[in-house]
Amino acid sequence: MNKELSELLAKMEEIQKADWPENLTINEHTLGCTCMACPEQYDVFNSNGSKVGYLRLRHGSFRADCPTVGGTTVYSSKTKGDGTFSEDERIIELTKAIQEIKKYWEPV
Repeated sequence: MNKELSELLAKMEEIQKADWPENLTINEHTLGCTCMACPEQYDVFNSNGSKVGYLRLRHGSFRADCPTVGGTTVYSSKTKGDGTFSEDERIIELTKAIQEIKKYWEPV
C-alpha cells in the first residue's frame, strides 16, 4: 500500500473514532458499540456488568431487545437515520430504549 493511501486510511479511522463513541453510559447502563453502521448496534450492560439488552438500528427501524438479540422487544421506533442515527436523535433514542430496558428488569 502506498504511503498516501495509508495516511488517508489512518485519517479516516481517526475521524471515525472521534465521531463515534465505542462506549456510552446512559442511566447507569453501559452501551458497548458492536457495530457502527448498517446496522448501528450496541450491547447494554447494567451497573453490575451483566448484559441486559441489545440495541439495533437498521433500515430506519430501531429496536431494543431483552435480554439479548431475538429476545423480547421492549422498545421500537422509526428513525431519520437508515443504518446509523442522525446526530440529533442518537442520544434521545438510546435513552428511551434504556428506560424501557430498565422497566423490563424491574421486579413486579
